[in-house]
Amino acid sequence: MAVYAVLLAIVLAIVNIYPMRIMENKIIDTARVDMLDDASTLAAALGNISTLSADNIGSAVSVLNLKRDNRRIVATDRYGVVIYDSMSASRLYGQVVTFSEVLAALSGQDVFYCIHEGEAFDKWAATPIMNDAVLRGTVYLYEKDSNSALLLRNIAYNLRMVSLGAIVLSAGCLLLFNKALGNRFSKLLVGVREARSGNFNYRIKMSGSDELARIASEFNDLSAIIQANDMARRRFVSDASHELKTPLASIKLLSDSISQNKNISRETVNEFLEDINGEIVRLIRISEELIAINKVDDVTEEKYVCDVANTVKKAVERLRVNADMAKVRLQSECENGCLVLATDDGIYHIVFNLIENAIKYNREGGKVRIRLRCEGDKVLLSVLDTGIGIPEHDQRRVFERFFRVDKNRSRATGGTGLGLSIVKEWADKFDATIKLESYYGEGSEFTVSFPLCKVDDDGEGSEQ
Repeated sequence: MAVYAVLLAIVLAIVNIYPMRIMENKIIDTARVDMLDDASTLAAALGNISTLSADNIGSAVSVLNLKRDNRRIVATDRYGVVIYDSMSASRLYGQVVTFSEVLAALSGQDVFYCIHEGEAFDKWAATPIMNDAVLRGTVYLYEKDSNSALLLRNIAYNLRMVSLGAIVLSAGCLLLFNKALGNRFSKLLVGVREARSGNFNYRIKMSGSDELARIASEFNDLSAIIQANDMARRRFVSDASHELKTPLASIKLLSDSISQNKNISRETVNEFLEDINGEIVRLIRISEELIAINKVDDVTEEKYVCDVANTVKKAVERLRVNADMAKVRLQSECENGCLVLATDDGIYHIVFNLIENAIKYNREGGKVRIRLRCEGDKVLLSVLDTGIGIPEHDQRRVFERFFRVDKNRSRATGGTGLGLSIVKEWADKFDATIKLESYYGEGSEFTVSFPLCKVDDDGEGSEQ
């Protein structure tokens, strides 16, 4: 703030000096014109007089009205001898003067000098008296102008007062502005401290539309995102813990039953071991899908041109055994040229999870129809099943992590509630959209719409 005050004082000082210089120069220029004009007028009148004397020079001065209270008029002959002096008590009569102005005038020059030293303007002017190009003498004028100096001092004083008032007013405004700015920065700092302490509920309340208000708005938006992510993380950890705890508890219960019951039959032990193996398989499945979720979050691989048809064929072949075990028939129809900008791994997760879900939640003797086609600037992948369907009120939640429509059936089929969330997150990374059509008890159809990729002559791909 002190720096701003010093800069303001310097600017105001410059503002004061500049107009004063202009006014001083204006006074001097006006004096030059007036004095040289008066001197030239008197010199012209004296040039026509045959004999220069104190009386006839004095008469010319009176007729031309050149006398001033603050002016002294001196006339010399061609040798620089004073023959007239308007100063009554002058001792210069008959004396040769060596004033620089008179000497310059004797050489035929018009001369003007002015000095301003605060109290008055001291002004000198001299001009030669000529008659038919013959030098006859000089006219010398001197003025001490106190009035102009006083006027200039008054103006300077008024400017200083105005500048002082401007400095005081500006300092007051600067203090208020600095205080207001400090308060706004304090609000931002409080928000940062609250966020650093983990309080993402805190919101900065700041009015206005300046940069600080926009920063506060961005901070609030960021806090909301972090808060949502934090809630999702907590929910994810809680759900993952619950999902892992259930099979672990089952394994613990079954293993305790075997170890604590000494009379347990071999047949029962085998049944328990089979159940333990099933829970271990379930744990492995949960771990794999948690790793898949984490991979979606951390993926940094650049997208490249992918042929979706190849990925669909690979996923169908891998899941055909699952379909046969569930007595579900798989049908696939794939068009050629369905290229998208993505990654093979991401596309595989989308296709695999959609088909696997369609098998899991189908009916015995049902079917799953996979269609891949190009329509306009889109690549459409649809997976239709004839399974249990999804109730309308649950359809908007099926892409949430660990959400399951029928928890009992999901556990029986080994479902974790992560498959569709993996599909959704990979689709978002590839700028794809997912449409769900389902009727409870009749079946469901998921359709993923990717931007079609156009490959140029250099093999580079770009979305349409």
